[in-house]
Amino acid sequence: MWQQLKDDEGRSYYFNTSTNESSWEKPLELMSELEKILLKHGFKQFDNDGKSYYYNESTGESSWTIPENVQKEIDLSTKTNEENDKDDSKDKDIESKIIPIKPFDISKYHKQSSILHVKPQDDSKQLYEMFKEYKVDATWSFNQIIDSCIQDKKYWIFTDPNVKKQIFEDYLKSRSKEELLKENSSIEKFQKAFINHLNKMDIKYYTRWKTVKNLLINEPIYNLYFINESIKKKTFLDYRDELIKIHKTQTLELQNKAKLELKEYFKSLNININTNWNELLLKISKDKRFGQNKHFKSLNQLDLLTIYYDHIQIFQKDLIEKISKQNDINYRQDRKARDGFKDLLKELQNDSIINSETKWDDIYEFIEDDERFLTMLGRNGSTPFELFQDLILQENLVLNSLKDRIDEQLINSSFKITSHSIDQFEKFQTIVRTIPQLNISSETIQLIYNKFIKQYEFQQEQLKLSKQIEIKSKVQDFINEQVFKYEQVPDNLNQIQFPKWWNDLSNSSKVELQLTESKILLDIEKKIVKSKELREKKLKNIAELNNRKRNLNMNLPPIKQQKHDPVELDY
Repeated sequence: MWQQLKDDEGRSYYFNTSTNESSWEKPLELMSELEKILLKHGFKQFDNDGKSYYYNESTGESSWTIPENVQKEIDLSTKTNEENDKDDSKDKDIESKIIPIKPFDISKYHKQSSILHVKPQDDSKQLYEMFKEYKVDATWSFNQIIDSCIQDKKYWIFTDPNVKKQIFEDYLKSRSKEELLKENSSIEKFQKAFINHLNKMDIKYYTRWKTVKNLLINEPIYNLYFINESIKKKTFLDYRDELIKIHKTQTLELQNKAKLELKEYFKSLNININTNWNELLLKISKDKRFGQNKHFKSLNQLDLLTIYYDHIQIFQKDLIEKISKQNDINYRQDRKARDGFKDLLKELQNDSIINSETKWDDIYEFIEDDERFLTMLGRNGSTPFELFQDLILQENLVLNSLKDRIDEQLINSSFKITSHSIDQFEKFQTIVRTIPQLNISSETIQLIYNKFIKQYEFQQEQLKLSKQIEIKSKVQDFINEQVFKYEQVPDNLNQIQFPKWWNDLSNSSKVELQLTESKILLDIEKKIVKSKELREKKLKNIAELNNRKRNLNMNLPPIKQQKHDPVELDY
C-alpha cells in the first residue's frame, strides 16, 4: 500500500508499507486518470507558482495547456464512459422487466469437495498451515509458491491470486522471531551471493548504482522478490566502499614508492643547498629518465616540491649542525684567546708598565709581537683594545676609591693642593702615610696625587672660562647701551666713555679674550648703522602697506544705501 510522505525539507516522496520501498516518483496506483494518460504519452504535470504546466522529458517539449494528443484520449475516454453509463441504465430497465422463474432443486449438482465447505474465518489459517508445511519464508517468491503448492487442496481455497498474494504477505508479517532470524540469515546469504556476482563483473571504485542496476536488471539474483531494493543498493555501496579503500591504499602505496624513487633520483642529480627549484623543475622536465618512470606519473607538482623541500632541508640541517659545531669550537678558541691576552695585560700590570694613566700606544710595543696578542686578532667578542680599556677602568675605580679616603684626610688636615710643586707633593705624601690601614706604594700615591692635580687644574679652567663668559656678556651689554644711546654714528667715536670695570680689567685677560677698545668701538658703529637700516626699512614697509590699503579702498564700488519706504505712524 503506497503512502505519500514528506521528508525534513518538506519534499514529497512515496513509501510502500508492504514492500518497504520508497520512491521520489509517484506510483502508478496513486496517479489520477489524467496523470496516467499523460505518462502514457511521455508527459508529466508540474506546478509553477500554483499554475500547472506539462513537460515531456524525452522530447523536451513543454506546454501550459494539456497536449493535443492527450486531450484527444481524454475526450475519447469520457465519451466511452458516457456510453457505458447508458448501457448500464438499459440493463437496469431490462432487469426490471425480467419475469421471475420458478426455483428448481440444485442438490443433484452439489459437489462433495471439502474445500468448498470451509468457513471464511478458517480460510487464511489453512493457507498459513500450508505455508508452514512447505516451509515458506521470505526467500520465496510468489511464483515459487504457485509451482510448489498448486497441487495442494488448500491452495484453491481462494481462487483470486491477488487475495492469495495478500495472505502470503500477511503471513510473512506474522512470522515469529526465530523465523525473522532465519530471514536475516537468508539476507546474509543473498549479500554473499550478490558480492560474488559483483566480483565477476567489471566494477570499478567509481561505478554508480544506476549503472550496476542496468547491468543486473535481467539477472536472476537481482530479481529476487524477497530482497528489498534498499538492501541490494546498500550491499553494492558497501562493496564499492571496499573498492574505494583498496584504490586509496594502492594509490598511497604507489605514491610512497614513487616518492622513495624520486628521492633517490634527486640524489643522482647532485642537488645541493644552492639548487634553485625552477632550475631543477626545468632540468627534470627534459630528463628522459624522469619521463620514462611510470611511478612518477602518480605524483603532482606539489609532491615534487615537497620532496625537493625535504631534500634541501636535509642539507640545511647538516649545514646548521656544522655551523653550530664550528661556532662551539670558535667560542672556546675565542675565550681561550681572551684569557691569554688578559694574562698578558696582567703581566704588564705587575711589571708597572700599565697603570691608570697608561695609553694604548704606551703598551703596543710590548705586545705587537706577542703570540697572545696576535691570536686575538679577528676573533669574535671583545677586541684587545676593549680588554685594555676594561683593565684601565678597573685601575681608575680602585684609585678613585683610595682618592676619596685621602680627600677626607686632606680636608681634616686643612690641606689644599694648589700647584704641582715638590713641596706640596711631600706634604701630600706625609698626610697619606698617616691614614691608618692604608698601605699603598709610592707609585700609587703619585698616581692619586696626579688625579688631585688634574682635578685642581680642571676647576681653575672652569673658573677662568666662567670669568671670560662674564666679561664677554658685559662687553655686549656695553655695546647695546651705546647703540641705544646714539641714533647716528658719532663724529668722534673716542668720545664714548668705557666703564670702570673695563679699565680695571687686566691686559692679559683682554689679550686672552681678544678684546680691544678699537674693536669694541667698531662693533658699536656697525650696530648703529644696522639698527638705522632696519628702522628705515620698517618705516618703508609701513608706508607701502598704507598705500596699498588706500588704493584698494579707491577701487572698491560704492556701497548702495537701501531706500526704505516711509512708515506712517498711527497716533
